[in-house]
Amino acid sequence: MNLAPLRSLDEDPSQFAYLVTNNQSGLLGRPVSMASIGLDVFLFDFSYKQFKITNAVIHLINSMLVGWLSFLLFSWFSVSKKYSLLLALCTTVFWLILPIHVSTVMYPVQRMAQLSTIFVLLGLTLYGAGRTLLLHKGRSRAGIVLILTALLVCLPLGLFSKENAILLLPLMFLIEITFFRNDPSVSGRRIRVAWTAGAFISVIFLAIFWTQIVSYINADYRDRLPYQSLLTQSRILFSYLQEIVFPSNSRFGYFHDDIAVSESLFEPIQTLYAVLAVVIILAISIYGVLLRRSIVAFGILFFFIAHALESSILPLELYFEHRNYLPSVGVVIALVASGYFISKKINSEPLVAFFFIGFLAITAFISVERNIIWNSPDVGIALSELNHPDSPRSIAAFAIFQAEAGFYESSLRNLARIQELSPSLYAAVEVQKLYATCVNRFPITEKDVSFFNRKFSVGSSQYFNQGLSSLTVAFESGRCATFEPSALVALSRSFLGNPMVPASTHKRMGELMLAGNERLRGIEHLMLAWRAERLDVRSSILLFELLLSHEQYDRAEVMIKKLDAAVDESGVDSWEAVYSQAKGYLQSVR
Repeated sequence: MNLAPLRSLDEDPSQFAYLVTNNQSGLLGRPVSMASIGLDVFLFDFSYKQFKITNAVIHLINSMLVGWLSFLLFSWFSVSKKYSLLLALCTTVFWLILPIHVSTVMYPVQRMAQLSTIFVLLGLTLYGAGRTLLLHKGRSRAGIVLILTALLVCLPLGLFSKENAILLLPLMFLIEITFFRNDPSVSGRRIRVAWTAGAFISVIFLAIFWTQIVSYINADYRDRLPYQSLLTQSRILFSYLQEIVFPSNSRFGYFHDDIAVSESLFEPIQTLYAVLAVVIILAISIYGVLLRRSIVAFGILFFFIAHALESSILPLELYFEHRNYLPSVGVVIALVASGYFISKKINSEPLVAFFFIGFLAITAFISVERNIIWNSPDVGIALSELNHPDSPRSIAAFAIFQAEAGFYESSLRNLARIQELSPSLYAAVEVQKLYATCVNRFPITEKDVSFFNRKFSVGSSQYFNQGLSSLTVAFESGRCATFEPSALVALSRSFLGNPMVPASTHKRMGELMLAGNERLRGIEHLMLAWRAERLDVRSSILLFELLLSHEQYDRAEVMIKKLDAAVDESGVDSWEAVYSQAKGYLQSVR
């Protein structure tokens, strides 16, 4: 849904500014990420291959920043320049080839996570380099410039790439307390005062807006409570660590919605063990940072801090591999540092190097395997279902693949399996059954859509809406010619009569009705979405034109004021002529 609107840039480049600034991802819209992907479309047309090539280039840049940061860290720990360079090189290569990063690079839309990481890593290196300069007399001005660049340039750019870039601040603080808290200079004392003031302001901000924050968090929860998410994340963090340190292609997959939610501290009992382990690890690491200035402890705390936003009580999906793109930096630094200290302890650098090179070779082999799987989508879908047999999304992807390949009965059996595993997805699977029937050219009558006559619940609207979008694409491509018009009308009627259907679903239903040439029905659904402010400016103007073409002038009148303001604020140059013409027509009707 983030990439699809960019297809229109091929035909109308003037929409670039609108598409960049009107994305609905996150709280800030992520315009830097959208601009980056939009530039790919400008330069190379809409090409998923090109998106992935650019992602791979960004991954290389990030690996270099990882090397730069780790070089600074080892230097601050008083490791010689020769060994600091060697350890930084090991850290760079190790992080570069981690199998868990394959999905981040291969999903074009994860450009957002990659760009956020670029600016966080750059911000950390600039901050660290600036703090180093402050320790040297006569270099304080240059040091302050680097620190301010990190705060005033890297932080905003990171936030407008993806909001988890806010973690740049606590990670900077981690560098400060680990390596520079004993800085006796005037600049060092001023920076510590600034950190204290910042922490105080943050506490006041949280206290003032605490009620609104809690309300926002609770509002989006459906199938679990916030504390249950936090308990579940304690188990998931160790799963992430396992995939970073001991990767296996049998654990990777496109979807991870088969994670059991921790109902309480003791259910399942692994939750208790995970929570205790997290508490103990954090306590030991904080001790190591504060009293021993341990770089291993630094890496461990880096991992937990970098997960603090997405692996928390926020109402997000429980598990994604790409969430480790930044946190894995800390794990790799801790592992490389541990290898260095072990080699010093046992006085056998060749032995440690042998094990390290062997470990890198195994990791590289698994990454190559993972890339081969990504290059064969059908194989990937089948393996995802095989490795995650309780994942509704993996089963659904496999079932849709079967339907499109002509294995209709097998597809229906797998879709029914989802309904048994996850009753909340029952209605969404009924939509997918319609799609499977449709693409296999079987007739769809009113009887086939009778399920929707009852007061059904959409469940996960994103999952449900995805099924409606697939149906829309099938209609537009002519693959749903057997869907009888009376059945389409009956489907629309049942949705319009169900108060439990959210506005976002009415938007998708409107698009489906238009694709099925039921324009009046489409208008009704889109009007419901528009009243709930779920239509963007472009979609609203299209709806406005639809109303005029069907002589629904009263409704068009109602839209005018809001559309005038929306068009003025959005700067959608490519739609101004269309909108002006439509307004002129409405004026002539008056």
